Amino acid sequence: MSKEVDGFNFLLSRVMAYREAKVLLVANKSGLFDLLEKKPLSAKQIAQHFKFDGRASKIFLNALVAMGLASKEDGLYANTKLSSRFL
Repeated sequence: MSKEVDGFNFLLSRVMAYREAKVLLVANKSGLFDLLEKKPLSAKQIAQHFKFDGRASKIFLNALVAMGLASKEDGLYANTKLSSRFL
């Protein structure tokens, strides 16, 4: 691999880490993990609770699923064991 490709991959990994950190921080600060600790909810229910845009909520929640901080089953989002324990 060239130094240029290595440099690009380094920068890309930093950008992705920043994005994941922001998703985690927003979810935690908003109280999303506390809400999901009570019971699994749909993206629509979560969006209504926080007065978030519905489409943006789905994207955000799916990012949490991809990060392993939320689970999605039958259209309902819930905390994972990791988020329940530490967040």
